[in-house]
Amino acid sequence: MDLDNDSEFALAQNWTADPAPEPDGWGFLDTRGEIPDQEYVVDRIVPEGEVSMMFAAAGDGKSITALYMAHCITKEVPFYNLATKRGPVLYIDSETHNRTARRRLSRILDGPAATDILYIQKPGVLRDGAVIKKILSYVKSKGVRPVLTIIDSLQSATFLDNLDANQIIAIFAELNEAFGTVLVLDHTPLGDDGRPIGSSFKKNCVRSLFGLRTKAHDKEGSMSVTFTQTKVNDDERLAGCGGTMWFEGERGKGHIRFEAMTKDEAVKATRKGRVFEWLRSCNGAGVMLADIQKAFPDIDPVSPILSALKTDGRVLNPRTGCWCVPLPGQTADSLTADMTATSVVGVPNK
Repeated sequence: MDLDNDSEFALAQNWTADPAPEPDGWGFLDTRGEIPDQEYVVDRIVPEGEVSMMFAAAGDGKSITALYMAHCITKEVPFYNLATKRGPVLYIDSETHNRTARRRLSRILDGPAATDILYIQKPGVLRDGAVIKKILSYVKSKGVRPVLTIIDSLQSATFLDNLDANQIIAIFAELNEAFGTVLVLDHTPLGDDGRPIGSSFKKNCVRSLFGLRTKAHDKEGSMSVTFTQTKVNDDERLAGCGGTMWFEGERGKGHIRFEAMTKDEAVKATRKGRVFEWLRSCNGAGVMLADIQKAFPDIDPVSPILSALKTDGRVLNPRTGCWCVPLPGQTADSLTADMTATSVVGVPNK
């Protein structure tokens, strides 16, 4: 390189010793002095200052769960067994109406009450800067500074193309810049075979991603609720959280009560979550029971966990002693027919 004639080098040589002020976050990294810990609005699953996502299939209770979370935050009481940071919550609802949200919240609170949940009904498409500006102006007029903004749901609020990386990256950046700490709710879409599909772009854009699973409980009038975190940047993944959602009294009108898991239930859910996530990392390949057991010496025997996951419909057992988390389109029959020595793997990296 001819440095004397290189225009970029010459420009660098002419920079002044006193440049313009650096933008926030720019500069040389320096680990000396105090480094603040990551704070959470909801411990482990909603990091402060970041965008997080909760996903579930239609009808699994995302909106009721989100309203319950908002209530817990405004009162600084645990969300199931997770601590919360107190403050007002902004709830942007692009799916239902104020009357529906009031009815649901009244059932959660078991009666009339004023709250610190600021609710906005169908404000428009959040990809429109004018809509975001209108929301921020309204929030400012109420004199509140929400510690969390909940968007219900991402697709209804933005009309995103799930396969358009530019759209997805842009809207997540815009939501973070406008609202700070954000939790978006997202549906788990189903493919032609009825199995969940999703967008890796959305997963890449959030700092915390966790799924909600509910199923009818063996106790009448209740559903079990389990959260499994599939991505987190600053901590270990949370595998055991949730509890029971109780529906009391008259159908559609009675109190909805939330009960956290016991310690024993949390340990069991954590074990199931760990085994499931480990098997999923095999990308649809089968793993022999002996290899799974080697990977989890603290869960001995591991076979009851695998059987429970099979009952939940989360893993398949295509042949004796072999287990896998199927990819979209895979079935037990197709795996049995196609399985060869090369499709059975050893122990992946934990």
